[in-house]
Amino acid sequence: MHDPIDIAIVTALKVEREAVVARLSNVEKLQFPNEPLTFYAGSLPLSGTESYRIVVVQCHDMGNNDAGIATTRTIQRFEPQCVLMVGIAGGVSGKANLGDVVVSQYAHYYEFAKLKGEGRENRPQQWPSDVLLYARAQHYDEADWRGDIRQNCPDSDTPEFQPDVRFGPIACGDKVVESEDELNAIRNQCPKMLAVAMEGWGVAKAVGADGSSIRYLEIRAISDQAVSGKNDDWHLYAANAAAAFAIGLLKTSPVRPIQAVEREAASGVARPTLIVTAQSLRSISGEEVISALPSAIQNGRLDFYELDFTDLVDNKRLIDPHEAARRITAPEGDFLQTLAGHPQHQLTFHGLCSIPPVVLAGHVVSDRQSVMLFDFQPESGDWIWPESNEEHPALALEQQPGRRVLKAGDVIIRVSVSYPVSADEVARLDLPAVASFHLSVQNPVRGIVRSQEQTITYGRQFRQLLDSLKMQVPNAERIHLFYAGPMALAFNIGQQVSENIHPPVVVWNFSRGYDWAIDLKKAITGEACILTSEDLQQ
Repeated sequence: MHDPIDIAIVTALKVEREAVVARLSNVEKLQFPNEPLTFYAGSLPLSGTESYRIVVVQCHDMGNNDAGIATTRTIQRFEPQCVLMVGIAGGVSGKANLGDVVVSQYAHYYEFAKLKGEGRENRPQQWPSDVLLYARAQHYDEADWRGDIRQNCPDSDTPEFQPDVRFGPIACGDKVVESEDELNAIRNQCPKMLAVAMEGWGVAKAVGADGSSIRYLEIRAISDQAVSGKNDDWHLYAANAAAAFAIGLLKTSPVRPIQAVEREAASGVARPTLIVTAQSLRSISGEEVISALPSAIQNGRLDFYELDFTDLVDNKRLIDPHEAARRITAPEGDFLQTLAGHPQHQLTFHGLCSIPPVVLAGHVVSDRQSVMLFDFQPESGDWIWPESNEEHPALALEQQPGRRVLKAGDVIIRVSVSYPVSADEVARLDLPAVASFHLSVQNPVRGIVRSQEQTITYGRQFRQLLDSLKMQVPNAERIHLFYAGPMALAFNIGQQVSENIHPPVVVWNFSRGYDWAIDLKKAITGEACILTSEDLQQ
């Protein structure tokens, strides 16, 4: 038995592994029977008496396959909260200089393509980093990590060199890039890319395929410019720069150490609470939501954050969904910074808002974080679940394809809880769907969800439907979600969507008809994420 592991760090090269391990305390070399990988477990002291237990692994070889295998085996053995890929990369000239640290917003895998008679059709994939770790890195502005690089700058002309930190996508493939033409070809696919490497996609995919709530982030430092004439002069410096930044970031405690959480649970002392509200229909006051909280939480520390969209509403309609999505997903924005700045808090959610931003907010929080869910109860005028001893109605599949659908295309999912989602209303969008599903209670009616337990049960059933698409519609390219139900369930449904397991999900807004939608994945990666009914006509 070993102490629980908080963080796993995957490296590809010996110089990368040694740079990380050198910054840990009490390092222990771990080898297991029938296990080809060797692990290095150590401690990282945090503030106070807390510390992380960190395990470092080096892949057998460079590339996504070995990185995916090493990550999978590490997760299965140690069950960490977070996985970091830390190492060196080739930089894009003009965007990242030698020695600079690059933090990945997403891994852009550029190898997939379809080879047609008329030429090659690129089919890249993107795997986003964890939004909270990424946001936390954006605001990690301590200077200490630069003093912890422990290596002299290879350029003798600039002995006082200080690396910068850049944020954006890192391209990933299975080739060492040493060609300006090849680099430009990749940039044509991903103009925002800052660097190119060979393992991030494999690690991210292994983390996503695990199906658990593990957070993922890739941190690299630039060792060359990925063009002809590259050499290893900056390898040692870059490996240590990436390791110094990664360790410095972890010292800010982006997630609670497992042992600290276990001690708190055993002590019976309530954790501090962050009350998150999302409001566009009307403002939600702190006083009205506090009364619904359990007394143990009311008597503890309470902090508040408002996702306020009331300034974006005209005539009871959210008229600027672009700005609403930006406020939720911007790494430098208040929402993500507040979440990242309160890792020790438990969350509550209360919403009176348009559905797509609520689903997006839940998606950003994800199921990595447990959230107490509340819904406004019109009958009582408060946020206290009415509860009931009666068995709640089942949320069941009322429509699904009669057989497995192999044709590639979009999928429609209707979820009817508070109101029926009309198939005729959805059909007006004339979506090019290859399959349609309808999750519904027998008689949708407002107020039918009466407890958090019922909310979570319905959320799990939605997740089961998403998971089943891999078998039922294996070539699903995009999911269009039409939802009519309580805010708490909308938030929880957003938590169920996995960037790395499910097809992209587009959530539609209803206002006398379906008028616009948010693409959750594009919102996370900072792309244009609003789709309108007019877009579909073009």
